[in-house]
Amino acid sequence: METGANVFESIFNPRAIAIIGASPFDLATQSHLKTKISERLYLVNPKYTELLGKRCYPSILDVAAQIDYVIIGVSASALPQVLEECIRKGVKAAQIFTAGFSETGIPERIKQEEELKQMARGRIRLIGPNCFGVYCPKSGLSIVPESPTEEGHIGVVAQSGSFAESFSYFANTKNLRFSKVISYGNAADLDGADFLEYLTDDADTKGLKTRHA
Repeated sequence: METGANVFESIFNPRAIAIIGASPFDLATQSHLKTKISERLYLVNPKYTELLGKRCYPSILDVAAQIDYVIIGVSASALPQVLEECIRKGVKAAQIFTAGFSETGIPERIKQEEELKQMARGRIRLIGPNCFGVYCPKSGLSIVPESPTEEGHIGVVAQSGSFAESFSYFANTKNLRFSKVISYGNAADLDGADFLEYLTDDADTKGLKTRHA
């Protein structure tokens, strides 16, 4: 499994990415089709054969290309199977948009998150669950379609997905440009400290902002 700086290279500068649970309506699909990463973007959802003019695959295992980073937006019940397929595929890191785990405070949901964590340990790195993931203009990773594609030097690390989304959305109106914005959600694996440590030595980042909750 990728560790240290290698995993962050796979996250922020992936050779290719996949969106699992892609649809014509989700922000991840809409956002990434508008950036430079669109040619290295693979859409996965067994309900579609095509999405917004791009081929859609039934499973990540049907994609021939090597995928470094996946964005997962499937139901909580489908998540274990999807994560296992990502592991079999050799994916380095998965951002889990799916919510309804430890943040609910419900013992059963807390247990489900712990099971995901145990499944992933030593096999794949996780961002989330319950998060918006990564906005990185340099590579083309995005959170909302309105995010500027121009690079900047501000790095943001936030637990809250809505906070990271707001930073990405209002960047144009506030004339801000970012190197990287990260929402890490429940931090089942990678957490705020991991991303702060990385950004401290990141040549593209000259200012940092953090927020929890």
